[in-house]
Amino acid sequence: MRNVHKLLAFTAISVSFSGAAFAADLPYYGGNSSSGYSKSGVWQGFYAGAHVGFMRGTYATTTGGGISKFDMTNSSLSGGLFGGHNWQFNQIVVGGEIDTTLMSMKKSARVSNVTYTADSTFNLSARARLGYALDNLMLFTTVGLSTTSVDFKNNAAKDDDGGIGYVLGAGAEVKFTDKIFGRGEYLYSDYSKQKYMLNNVAATTDTSTHAFRVGVGYKF
Repeated sequence: MRNVHKLLAFTAISVSFSGAAFAADLPYYGGNSSSGYSKSGVWQGFYAGAHVGFMRGTYATTTGGGISKFDMTNSSLSGGLFGGHNWQFNQIVVGGEIDTTLMSMKKSARVSNVTYTADSTFNLSARARLGYALDNLMLFTTVGLSTTSVDFKNNAAKDDDGGIGYVLGAGAEVKFTDKIFGRGEYLYSDYSKQKYMLNNVAATTDTSTHAFRVGVGYKF
């Protein structure tokens, strides 16, 4: 399954860069009213906003050098901020975005009379976006890098480690006014393996999350 996710990530990256290269050959729209675009159909410029949503994450856990392997899965409400910039070439929109998210992905499991607990409370991502504008509606795909930190403990000790991985997804934005827009999106994140040492016992988690979010933003 992880090979499938990696293939999807590679495909999304290829599509994004191919789209950007294609957009470079298209007429650039920088806000000239003679272009024929209504103001509601212009996505060019800086923007910022806030999002809320629902996340589901899995810690694929290994302890004792592979002696025990188990998954811990949990769900959480989430919320955060986002900001970025779009460049528009006729109906093609390319851009970059950063966002931060707070959540509570705490989950415990008891294995061989030992209770293990993993918890992640934030992530941060930087992503490229490729969109297609239909006047006040824009459909987009996105791909980039994401980072998180996981606190891990058992009955006797605790440790923490950060992870960097890829994030990919898709969504849509709609303008309510010239400046105010709403959005909905899905993001999948897969992080590098986190490593811990609990009283000389090695453990790892391989963390992945699914995020469903809605948000409201302001175009400057």
